[in-house]
Amino acid sequence: ELGNGDYQGIDADCAKALAAAIFDGEVSSSTIQFVPVSAQERFQKLLNGEVDVLARVTTITMERQVKEPTTGKGFTFSTPNFHDSVRFVGPEDLVKCAENKDYQSEGCFDLKVCV
Repeated sequence: ELGNGDYQGIDADCAKALAAAIFDGEVSSSTIQFVPVSAQERFQKLLNGEVDVLARVTTITMERQVKEPTTGKGFTFSTPNFHDSVRFVGPEDLVKCAENKDYQSEGCFDLKVCV
């Protein structure tokens, strides 16, 4: 949030694009409202109709598609717009140590990872 109620970024842009598609190009305070919700309450608010769409930081899992734990209901997800993962960079032998979480073997002992 920018502090004035306006939101920026890919998630906000996707929400604005969805509003524009639904409301014939109009994106205004009457067609879109950003509602901050916590991770713990987001699915309940979606289920209760307090919000219509979750637009950010909601990972697709089989459990959430079938029976999300906080609501006991399944939800439909769009195609992901962001994929993340952890990658290690460095000499190949040390990358293997890090990927395998091997800090004890010879060659891996006392491996240090910078984040």
